[in-house]
Amino acid sequence: MRHVFNISREELAEILDISVSSLGLIERGERGVTLLNLIKVSDTFGISIDKILLREQKTPSAKI
Repeated sequence: MRHVFNISREELAEILDISVSSLGLIERGERGVTLLNLIKVSDTFGISIDKILLREQKTPSAKI
């Protein structure tokens, strides 16, 4: 999703207040995302949380 909005991994990690390596783990599905960070992603991209979750169900390897 961040690619669509032209936000780098570093920029999104800063917005979420997590490390770049942690974001990489989340993007690869190797680590879960917290509710707080899900809200931050929703606010950052202007997309409702339910749309983000539905997208994840359709494409499990979809990136944030």
